Amino acid sequence: MPLREPGQPPTEWIEHDLRQIEVLDELGFAEAWIGEHNVTPWEPIASPEIFIAAALQRTSQIRLGTGVSCLPHHHPVQLANRIAMLDQMARGRFNWGIGVSGFHESEVCGIDWRSGEHRRLFREVLDGVLELWSDPKPGPRSYGRIPYEVIEPAAPLTGIHLKPYQLPHPPIAVACVTPTSESVVQAG
Repeated sequence: MPLREPGQPPTEWIEHDLRQIEVLDELGFAEAWIGEHNVTPWEPIASPEIFIAAALQRTSQIRLGTGVSCLPHHHPVQLANRIAMLDQMARGRFNWGIGVSGFHESEVCGIDWRSGEHRRLFREVLDGVLELWSDPKPGPRSYGRIPYEVIEPAAPLTGIHLKPYQLPHPPIAVACVTPTSESVVQAG
């Protein structure tokens, strides 16, 4: 997981972190995980998907994973398509790490973590993504307070068109802080 001393110029630490992944690949490391953080200055990668896409172009063996995608912060349709596209680009070198997000990250996104809303949204988004990767029946869905629709495909113009490279989906890992964490229950 790339860590930064706060205050470094982004162009410098991004290039340093990408080079570090290249070196790990050259040394034969099996995997590297890239976290999603929007308010943590020592882990400042806001989009692990963009970082991983760049790292895939520089490496040939190492598996790369989101460490984690903070599910409550993403719309299921958009996340399903982005992760499927990334898995296609990785051609089998992608792990999908998922989590509920930290307290401060949730607050920035307007999610009430004190009520457990972030855990409920975690489950809704995960269920929504996995359903979209299968063959979902058209109809209304919801993510939190946001309704969305799985539309009737009108080939070749519309429909859920991106499926993961690894079937039925990339390996999924769930982040947790302690052995008794609610995230362990969610993973089960």
